[in-house]
Amino acid sequence: MIGYGIGILELLLYFVTSYGVRKRFKPLQEINAISYYWFTMTILTFIWEFSYLSDYDEITQMGRELIIKNEHTWTNHYDLSYILPWKLARIFYAEYGAHADREYLQLTDDWSRTVESSHAIFCGLFSLFTLMLKMAGNIPSFNICLGISMGSQFMNSLLYMINYYYQSLDKDSVNYITPEFPAGKLFLKRGFMYVNVLWLVCPAYTMIYYLCKKTKTKTKTIHKIYKPPPYHFNGGFKYYEKQKSVN
Repeated sequence: MIGYGIGILELLLYFVTSYGVRKRFKPLQEINAISYYWFTMTILTFIWEFSYLSDYDEITQMGRELIIKNEHTWTNHYDLSYILPWKLARIFYAEYGAHADREYLQLTDDWSRTVESSHAIFCGLFSLFTLMLKMAGNIPSFNICLGISMGSQFMNSLLYMINYYYQSLDKDSVNYITPEFPAGKLFLKRGFMYVNVLWLVCPAYTMIYYLCKKTKTKTKTIHKIYKPPPYHFNGGFKYYEKQKSVN
């Protein structure tokens, strides 16, 4: 099957699964829809990143073959098993390493693996914790994990993109702009880099939304009940009186 077809099927499977989970668990329906689907996307990204780290050597080889043959994942053909997230990650990162960030194919440089592993832990896992805590009704911990996952994602992406820009100007970097690896105006010849914009905009949106969201506070009305002094009932009401002893 052609590469872009596998990508479309993967996204379709992701949306159907995310929708089904949200439909099944009512607390998840209380989460802003855009934020919810971004949490689930971040969890899916965790699977991709784990695959990238565990299959690094194979992905590196696949990416270098794409460079040598001047090919793209999206126009190559693969068997249908690549729709599985851990297999799609191989061709996804091979394409990204070949035509966007070639540091992802370096065997002697751990920078890309540091970026992906830190994102997997602090963004992917904590996004999963965020949804689990929402289902459990633990709102204070839900808010904490939301802040950790989205705040870490925003900062991770921001620092990564700034560092990438300076790498493109560094002659000693594999991402240096050359005729063999051009960037074009606004990096349009490395268009796959623009996927990182989502990793800035979506966490920023989620954090701003929940910071500005008005929470409904429940107020309890306390009714005071007046209790009269004890009395004897003998056809009338008689309050107890303190008797004085007479000598």
